[in-house]
Amino acid sequence: MSHGEKINMDIMHLRHVVESMNNHERMRTEKLISAANKGALDEEALQAVAQLGSSEAIYFLRHHSGHKLEQAISSLWNMLDVFRCACQGIHREAARFSTLAASDRFWHREKQQEVEDIRNEIRKEIFAASSSAFALVDLSRRVFSKVKVVGLKEKIETEFAKAGDHHLIKGLRNNVSHSWFAPADWRVSTSLVGDQSATFEFDCSQLLRDGDFNKMAQDHIKASGSAIDVVHLFDSYSQKVETLYGWLIAVVDDCLPDSVQEYRECVQAQKAFSSLGWWRVLIEQVGIPKNLDPYDQLDRYLIEDELEEVMTLPHRSKIQVDRIIEFIDEYDACDEDLRAKVYQLFGMLEV
Repeated sequence: MSHGEKINMDIMHLRHVVESMNNHERMRTEKLISAANKGALDEEALQAVAQLGSSEAIYFLRHHSGHKLEQAISSLWNMLDVFRCACQGIHREAARFSTLAASDRFWHREKQQEVEDIRNEIRKEIFAASSSAFALVDLSRRVFSKVKVVGLKEKIETEFAKAGDHHLIKGLRNNVSHSWFAPADWRVSTSLVGDQSATFEFDCSQLLRDGDFNKMAQDHIKASGSAIDVVHLFDSYSQKVETLYGWLIAVVDDCLPDSVQEYRECVQAQKAFSSLGWWRVLIEQVGIPKNLDPYDQLDRYLIEDELEEVMTLPHRSKIQVDRIIEFIDEYDACDEDLRAKVYQLFGMLEV
C-alpha cells in the first residue's frame, strides 16, 4: 500500500469514527427529547441536557415541546422593545427639532438640510412605531391563543378595541404599508406672549381626504381638530401599551404550561454548564497561575453601582467575594469547587 493510499484509509477510518460518535450523540439526544416530551426531566436527565455539545443542544431545544411557545413569547417581548425604541425615537427627534427651532439660525438656509433630516427621522420612527404596534397585536394573539390569562380579554376590550387612537395608528400602518404615506410635517408657532412651540403634526383634513381609515379612526381624527400632535399621539398610546404589558409580564409566567418552564430550565442548565467551564479555565489556568490581581479587572464585569457597593465591603473578605460572585454569576453556575478557587484568586483573608 502506497503512502497516499494509507493516508486515504486513515481519513476514511477517521470519518467513520466521527460519524459513529455523532450517531451515538444523536441517539442520546433523541432519548432526552423523548423523555422531556413525555414528562418532567429528573435532575440526572437535566444534567445530561446541560452537557450536550453545542449542535446537539440546539437540536434538543428545537425539538422540545416548549420550544415553539417560548419562541413566540420571546418574539413578543422583542417586538415590545422595538415599539419602545420607535416611540423613544419620536421623542428624541421632536426634542432635537424643538432645540433647533429655538436657535437664532433656524430660518437660515444652512439649517434646512438638518430640518429635512429630522423630518425624515420622525417619519421613519412613525412607520416603525405604527408597524411594531400591530406586530405586537399579531404576536400576542399567537401567544395568548395558547396561554389563558384571566382578565386579558377584558383589558384589551376596555383600552384598545374601541379606542380611536388604536384604530388611527392601525390605519397609519395600513396606509403607509399599502397605499399612502401620511406625511407628518413640522410647525413652529409663537404665542401672543412670545412663547414658542415646535411640533410635528398630521393635518386632519388631509388624513380624512387622502387616507383610508375605519369609522373609529375617522371619529378620532374629526374630534382632534385641525391637527394631531405626533408626540402626543404616540406618547399617550405607548402609555396604554406599557400599562397592559407591564401587567402581563408580572402574571404571564404563572399561566404558562409546564413544557415552557422545563424548556427554560434546560436553557438555564446549558448556559450554566458552559459558563462554569469558561470560568474554570479563566481562573484555574490563567488567573491563579499568573498571580493576577482580580480587583484590576472588576470594572469589566461589574457596572458602576455594583462596583461601588462591593468596594464598601471589607477588602478581601468572604462577604465581599461572595457579593462579587453573586453579581457576576448570572446563570447560577458557581459550584463549591469553583467558589473555593475564586476565594483563592482573591486572596480571601477569612474562610
